[in-house]
Amino acid sequence: MNKLSKDRDWYINLAFCLFSFLGLFIVPVIISSAFKHVIKNTYLTSILGSVVLIMILTMFYYKDLKQEFKIFKNNFSKCFRTGLRYYIVGILGMVVTSLIVTNITGGTSTNENSVRELLVAYPVFMFINISIIAPLSEELIFRKSISPLIKNKWFRAITSGVLFGMAHLLTGDAIKLVDLLFIFPYGSLGFVFSLMDYDTNTTFTSITYHALHNTMTGILLLLISSMGVAI
Repeated sequence: MNKLSKDRDWYINLAFCLFSFLGLFIVPVIISSAFKHVIKNTYLTSILGSVVLIMILTMFYYKDLKQEFKIFKNNFSKCFRTGLRYYIVGILGMVVTSLIVTNITGGTSTNENSVRELLVAYPVFMFINISIIAPLSEELIFRKSISPLIKNKWFRAITSGVLFGMAHLLTGDAIKLVDLLFIFPYGSLGFVFSLMDYDTNTTFTSITYHALHNTMTGILLLLISSMGVAI
């Protein structure tokens, strides 16, 4: 937690955090309703809603983010190495738990299926979303807004990971009870993203690795699809 977060009253940090989580679901709905006669594609209005949310959260945390970007820039090598170690652990955890959960459920999560379908249907917009918009919005919500409220490194990481996993399951169509097991694969990355931010004292570490992960995954999925293999 940086000095600016510590200087804010706890209830201000709590208010920011609550707005962040509520905004994740409410802001896109408001934007979609406001522009429904102008933009017919609900996916595009959802992206616009996420952009608006990022702008609001950036205003909330502007001073923090300005300080954290300076830390990230001045200590880039350390941030990158620390983040890489945690990212490797997170990927291993994600792969192992994905194999176990997929074997139990017999398939992928509803959210994962939706992302893959949209990636093929709207590749340009999806890459903008998964490589820029999602890393920024999700790291501000699931890492930045939580960090001032939970001081313990490991409790913060567990909380962040669980909420991150839950959010990925609550998007899209209704989920089955067994789909809750996918909290573990999604939560693995959320868990390590929190740890890397804690150790480097900047949210930009997890933003960077989140963006790299999503971009590499998106490219891989499109390459597989281009070879005629169903994704």
